Amino acid sequence: MILAAMLIGLFVAGVVPAADAATYTAHLLGVSPGYDGSEGTSINDNGTALCSAATASDVTGVFTWSRNSGLVDLSGQGILAYAGINSDGQTVGMYKDQNSGWFRPYIRDADGAKTNLQIPFGVADAWPGEINGYGQVAVIFNYRDTDGNVYKSEAAIIDTNGSLAQVDLPNAGAEVSAMSNTGYVAVNAAGRAYIWNEVSGLNPLTGLNGTDATRLWDVNDWGSSVGSSGDHAVIWNADGSITDLGIGFAYGINNLGQVVGQFNSRAVLRNPDGSIVDLGLGESSWATAINDNGWVVGGVYCPDPETPMMAVLWEPVPEPSALAALAAGIVSLGGMVLRKRK
Repeated sequence: MILAAMLIGLFVAGVVPAADAATYTAHLLGVSPGYDGSEGTSINDNGTALCSAATASDVTGVFTWSRNSGLVDLSGQGILAYAGINSDGQTVGMYKDQNSGWFRPYIRDADGAKTNLQIPFGVADAWPGEINGYGQVAVIFNYRDTDGNVYKSEAAIIDTNGSLAQVDLPNAGAEVSAMSNTGYVAVNAAGRAYIWNEVSGLNPLTGLNGTDATRLWDVNDWGSSVGSSGDHAVIWNADGSITDLGIGFAYGINNLGQVVGQFNSRAVLRNPDGSIVDLGLGESSWATAINDNGWVVGGVYCPDPETPMMAVLWEPVPEPSALAALAAGIVSLGGMVLRKRK
């Protein structure tokens, strides 16, 4: 019974290597109450997906989905409030300050407890871009004049203990799109992509054929990142080289080097060896994020006018060879346990 429980636990946790998955099973995740469309935006290593929800006039809906809890609605903040989810189930969002009327960042724990994050004096509003596995948040600070116009923007990594690491920005219109557990921050400004870390500072990413027209969507713990150069999807490797993935979009990369995006209007996964997995659902789907167990989230356009778009989670289905190898490993482990008991 112990070994059987271990085997079930490994499959539930997604320990089977995603590279051994030939096919994926798609799960439609639903829509927050009161909204008519949704999209999966990120997913943690425990399989909890973070999704946005919208109507034609309201894009402020948000929910999480997991196998254990199903759909948990987090809407009602008056703004698109959640920018990311980490391995502990923490999400980062914004609350409306009653005195100033501007939005300020907070962290929501998996149990619903909220912690407001401290921001520097004089900051009008702060827009979070991502939360990593250590509960650190990459955020943009906006300073505004008496008319409410932004006259200065800053970026930083902050956490619940009040510590702050300043992030260099190229100009006032910059935004943060992603952050790794190892301190890499993805920055976009004036049509150009940048990677920042405390050691080397802010570094522009050069596109294909030397172009500066780039866009960065995600970065992993090794410093490899994905985005666009013109109309081509690209990988910027940690060593500074660039890999052309062809015409399309690359939105997410995990620590195994697997990339997800949209090519030929289809949701696609690219393995590090260059092999491509069509995730299914036809020419109306896209993939936005992938966790280290190979679980993918994104969206699909639906023919139903009442729900034109819906969030999707793609779960890897292991090949028989992968199942056999894992079962053999469990049997071997069982023998070791029995020998130790004698």
